[in-house]
Amino acid sequence: MSDSSTLPPVRLPAEAELARDALATPLLSRAVRLARWAGPDTRVGAGGELVDEQLPAAAVALGLTDAADAAADASE
Repeated sequence: MSDSSTLPPVRLPAEAELARDALATPLLSRAVRLARWAGPDTRVGAGGELVDEQLPAAAVALGLTDAADAAADASE
């Protein structure tokens, strides 16, 4: 005999509301800012990381300029 319980259906919010909520999270917000900052002149290393020369500009784009280790934070 199978003991499977049925869960009630879930209604998700509208797509626009889900997108707004997702962009409100720090991780996705920074990812979007970094993606918008990056362009055809953005250079990366073999592993896909930004080259050291571009870390300060990335830190500025991410709003990390007040931190003492802004370039190090941007590399993560």
